[in-house]
Amino acid sequence: MKMSIHGITGLTCLLGALASVAETAYYSLDQVRLDDGTTIDGFVMWTYSPGDFENGVNRFVYLDIPHSEHNQDDLIAAIEPAQIEITFDGNLHDDGVDIKIVLLEPLTPLTSSLIDTNMTASKYSIGGNGFNDGFFLGGRVVPTNLTVNITTNLPGLVSIDWTPELPDIAVLQETPNLFSNWTDAAESITPVTVPAAENTMFYRVVVP
Repeated sequence: MKMSIHGITGLTCLLGALASVAETAYYSLDQVRLDDGTTIDGFVMWTYSPGDFENGVNRFVYLDIPHSEHNQDDLIAAIEPAQIEITFDGNLHDDGVDIKIVLLEPLTPLTSSLIDTNMTASKYSIGGNGFNDGFFLGGRVVPTNLTVNITTNLPGLVSIDWTPELPDIAVLQETPNLFSNWTDAAESITPVTVPAAENTMFYRVVVP
């Protein structure tokens, strides 16, 4: 299985090469629980110049908030090392989002932080008119690697999977060599099964 061996090696080298240009840290919202038992899920991409983490560019590439149909596409998120604020621009009657998550310790590229559950610090208002107002029971923001695995499960086939899954966001790309352009693979829903061709093929997962 020439492709699978070279695919794994090439992927590792590629990620290392990309990291030398700009550093990228990924974070997940882990068990961020509201006082009504629901949770906020999210995945943050933070790109920064080496040595200048605080002034990097960051955004939610995935965001799921209970009691609301809004997500990362129309919500405004102000992400700082010590707190996260999420709002919906132009709140309407019974359709608003105003969330403030204060962290006990500032984030770094390698460390996580617990949410400050003091009711005067972290709080939320979702839905408008006090329909869902409250505080947080717990949770944390955790550095999360975007991990890609390439395995041979069946003769003549290779399985590619990645975590977090990031449905409708993460894109699987392929190239026959690292000097060619990357093209989107036919499928980007993990896991993806592809033929194990004789020629070398490299794969990567990108977050646009």
